[in-house]
Amino acid sequence: RRIYDEAAVTFDSLFLAGKGDALPAIEALSLFYDFRELTPIGRRGDEMIRRLADRLVSVDVLYQASELLQHQIDNRLQGAARSQVATRLAVIYLMDRKAEKALSVLKSTRMAELSGELRTLRLLLEARALSDMKRTHLALEVIANIDRREAIRLRADILWAGKRFGESAEQIELLYGERWKDFEPLSETERADILRAAIGYALSEDTIGLGRLREKYSPKMVEAPDRRAFEIATAPFGSNAS
Repeated sequence: RRIYDEAAVTFDSLFLAGKGDALPAIEALSLFYDFRELTPIGRRGDEMIRRLADRLVSVDVLYQASELLQHQIDNRLQGAARSQVATRLAVIYLMDRKAEKALSVLKSTRMAELSGELRTLRLLLEARALSDMKRTHLALEVIANIDRREAIRLRADILWAGKRFGESAEQIELLYGERWKDFEPLSETERADILRAAIGYALSEDTIGLGRLREKYSPKMVEAPDRRAFEIATAPFGSNAS
């Protein structure tokens, strides 16, 4: 019994106290599986497993990370804690291009007694999964009543994936609002988004949207590395962009 207790303390120090952080993630996983009977019962054990899963995700070992969390959901957790871990698992499934599994784990762990923040996050993930499954209309329905910036960006992505380029461009323009009035130069991410909006309007042959975007953002794009691409994308139809 004394040997077992000492081993349990060592196991705890490796996976909860940070002493095993120097181990490569795969070695840590192998060690965990070899001695998983030492996993504490209750919250400490659950936290141990989640930390190990996070380490595996950080080095792109997604399958093993998802197995750990799926085992928790199936065998160790109940209630809100189960739904919260299922949300983490859905993220991993989406990273691993397994949209059907992400959607399944979200649906199987639905419950009414969840915080508004977690409920919103789960809806965003559900919409992403549906979009990845080419179910564009249903994906948009899931987040129709969410007005947060994350939802606007996700709508833009869903519409783009559904080849509804003009509507996607409108969402990008909505996302940035009055940003074109600010003196601060656009970041690399912002320039990429504005360029995508321009391409979206061009692909949908929306001359009004294209003209509006050109008028707003030409001053900010004129000194940017993407200047030429923006000029070509926003050129009036029928003009010579060469």
